[in-house]
Amino acid sequence: MPKDTRTLLYDIQKAISILNMNKENLTYEEFEVDETHTPAILYELVIIGEAAGNIPQSILTRYFVIPWRKIVDLRNILVHAYGTVNRRIVWDIVINEIAPLQETIAQMLTDLEKEAP
Repeated sequence: MPKDTRTLLYDIQKAISILNMNKENLTYEEFEVDETHTPAILYELVIIGEAAGNIPQSILTRYFVIPWRKIVDLRNILVHAYGTVNRRIVWDIVINEIAPLQETIAQMLTDLEKEAP
């Protein structure tokens, strides 16, 4: 049974929280060679991409500032082409793109609550 949108958004929120804990006090140089935190961060990016790919397009289009297709594409690269992952690009995403996503997810949840009967 497919998850409802609210559950998918909560999944993304949780993944962001775990990702943020794992990147705390981590430099890029450490991220590049770390065997504990880096796999955890990559896994949470997979969760984010999987959940984003299951949110109805009708909802995603309302939040066009987020590159939803790129999020799903990243998930696909991490899962299917893991040997080609450019950690510098992933680190840039973690440092620069996760906070805006986190804010948008919170707004989406607020908006869904307002729309709920």
